[in-house]
Amino acid sequence: MSAQIEQRVTDHLDALSAEYSVMDCDPELADTAAFCEAYGVAPEDSANAILVASKRPPGQFSLSLVLAPTRLDVNRRVRDLMGGYDFKDLVLELDQLPESPST
Repeated sequence: MSAQIEQRVTDHLDALSAEYSVMDCDPELADTAAFCEAYGVAPEDSANAILVASKRPPGQFSLSLVLAPTRLDVNRRVRDLMGGYDFKDLVLELDQLPESPST
């Protein structure tokens, strides 16, 4: 499943003509500071992905990519854009995904 997800993401990025690179990451290094230190990546060249599920209407998702030095108030900004969200339900639904942290 992980390869299918990666292919869908890269296909979408290609369709957008986005500039990106893909690299494997040790799951133990999912923390941004640990990732940057271990792989020699500057925080300003790293991004965090925040996946949020909506409450109303249910079944909608938002993925925010935020540069590591930037703070995002998920509780305010994403909730306002989506009309509410529920992390508990999202965790239960995504529990089946393979561990592949993105930083």
